[in-house]
Amino acid sequence: MEDIILEGKQIVKNFALKKEVFWEKQKILQAVGGINIQLRRGQTIGIVGESGSGKSTLGEILGGLQRPTSGRVLYRGKDLAQMNREERRQYRRNIQFIFQNPKESMNPYFTIEKILTEPMKLLDENYTPDYARQKIAEILPQVGMEPDCIRKYPSELSGGQCQRIAIARALLLNPEIIVCDECVSALDVSVQAQILNLLKSLQRRYGTSYLFISHDMGVIHYMSDYVLVMVGGKIIEQGEGAAVMRHPAQAYTAQLINSSLFREDSICAAL
Repeated sequence: MEDIILEGKQIVKNFALKKEVFWEKQKILQAVGGINIQLRRGQTIGIVGESGSGKSTLGEILGGLQRPTSGRVLYRGKDLAQMNREERRQYRRNIQFIFQNPKESMNPYFTIEKILTEPMKLLDENYTPDYARQKIAEILPQVGMEPDCIRKYPSELSGGQCQRIAIARALLLNPEIIVCDECVSALDVSVQAQILNLLKSLQRRYGTSYLFISHDMGVIHYMSDYVLVMVGGKIIEQGEGAAVMRHPAQAYTAQLINSSLFREDSICAAL
């Protein structure tokens, strides 16, 4: 937990809004406003806020899917903007995403086997067909899926099963960091509990770090060591997860806690 593997320094992201008329002055929306963040090995940082707070944009910048307007993202001390092609490839392998709707992140015309294999072809230097089959056979039981699911298509699986496949796809590359962007919000509460427990179990096994993004403070509390509360692209409160949950300093944080849909008794019921 001592070494910092991912760091954002004064991250700013602006978007130019569409003009209604050509003579109108260009308006700028600041989605992320000068955020600093440090993620250590094996740590989970929870980022919580309502829709439009900038939490997903921040996660995409840290994960390399968007470029910041200003500020720097450092992976193991190296600035993303200064990485060469091979360094960038290693960074892309070591930071994976699990998105809100797993089926939307899967090609509906691909079998599960092809969905799992394609990232390995691109990013794993050890890739061979036999190597991929072996890795897939090892990972599927760990995420609670039967081996014969590889012949199916996403439409033949439930939402919870697709999310387990999405987790398997991320883990096949042995990443150091997984960005979980609202990864359980589209699931039933009982399935949410199963997926969250699975993610915790896999973290204990592999020492993976998580950036866990959600609008639900209950989910964030259960998963996170450290919590950032975002409003309007800025952090209004941060601290150890249990401390923020028990003694929120901001009225907005207390409101998120009171409106939480996910409770720890849901987890117990799913075990």
